[in-house]
Amino acid sequence: MGEGLELRPRVLIVDHDETVRFTLSKLLEEVDVEIFEAADGEDGWVSLIRHEPQLVLAELRTPRVDGLQLLKRLRGERRSAPLVLLLTQRDAPHEARRAMEAGAYDQLAKPLEPLEMQVALRRALTHVRLHLHNDRLHAELGLARYMVFRSASMRAVARQLTRVAALDVSVLIRGRLGSGRRLAARALHDLSSRGARPLVSFDCASGAPSTIDRALFGHPCAATQPRLRQGVLRQAEGGTLLLREVTELDANAQAKLLAVLQSGELPLADGATEPIDVRVIATTHEVDRVVQRDATRRFRDDLLARLSVGELTLPPLSQRPEDIPPLAEHLVQQHAMSTDRPTPQLTSELRQALIARPWPGDVEELRQTLARALTHCPGEELTAQHLDHALGEAPRRDGLRERIERYERTLLEQALEQSGDNRSRAARALQIGRVTLLDKIKKYGL
Repeated sequence: MGEGLELRPRVLIVDHDETVRFTLSKLLEEVDVEIFEAADGEDGWVSLIRHEPQLVLAELRTPRVDGLQLLKRLRGERRSAPLVLLLTQRDAPHEARRAMEAGAYDQLAKPLEPLEMQVALRRALTHVRLHLHNDRLHAELGLARYMVFRSASMRAVARQLTRVAALDVSVLIRGRLGSGRRLAARALHDLSSRGARPLVSFDCASGAPSTIDRALFGHPCAATQPRLRQGVLRQAEGGTLLLREVTELDANAQAKLLAVLQSGELPLADGATEPIDVRVIATTHEVDRVVQRDATRRFRDDLLARLSVGELTLPPLSQRPEDIPPLAEHLVQQHAMSTDRPTPQLTSELRQALIARPWPGDVEELRQTLARALTHCPGEELTAQHLDHALGEAPRRDGLRERIERYERTLLEQALEQSGDNRSRAARALQIGRVTLLDKIKKYGL
């Protein structure tokens, strides 16, 4: 979903009078919102659950469930309630007072007056859009503590991650090997209500089926004891269990895990069970779907449904090239700090070379490649030649074009620094147009 749609508010109109609903809808169509309608409070509640609007315009005297009851139910049952604007009768001023005392954001008197409607709706929608914008920034900043990104696709992942983190449900994270699934899982855990409790990580492809079974569910302490030596499910009690490559589990482990997720009970050695409180986050590198590899390794549809109540898919680097330069800078800085050396600058030619590569091993391949390139870099600049050495390719020679581009980049950097990053002043100093300057800034990743 694009950024514009993310900031497009959803509005629910609840009124028994079709004319009122039509009037409000026509007015709202002019201000770019998504509109839903209901003729009474009961249908309005169903629409609230289904569409999660940010603004509700509800008639106080609506049939079945009136506006006040709807407002009270919202305040009592929903984690993040929308703004509610109640429609009251102009000849009953006590209704307006009741609406505000009940916690309504505002009220509109019927019969509706066009100017009053415009003012009230503009004020409410300004409030809603501000909250949407703040929520989006909060979501993106949450994941930015763990991963480096600029792309719209990763910002969308960040917003979805923050929404899912607030829900105490199982989550399936899909993504290529090396794409940062473990970091996303860490962010999910830390941003959730379980963030202060343990996050236990387990690799489902780390051993034979019998070993995996004991590690997951525990095993008897001794032949005569019914209690279990703790498995990772019990170790994660109260917190989160991260099951890496969950699709590698065999049929028996899948069945036992499904039973635990369905019942909230962990089986003991004597056949009894005991309650367990744990959130499961699972990862798989099978991005498109969980495939049936052979008759013995089919992954259960019912378990997949249980694990993917919340779902995230991390896009590969090849689909978000704008993330590669800032990510490369971050990785180079990390490596330089760990080896106690100054951080070299990445040349524009190197940035372009990094963007041009497909990176099938994703972020981890980029990390390892840059680490090797740094072993060939004794100076203050990390270049495309160092990348060639790291990849075992013949070093490229700088031609006239490369030398001109390096000189041009230097002039741009100096102009931006001397102008205090004022683009208009820098363009005048370089005697080029502002649009040309912006194009070159984008070209060189400045």
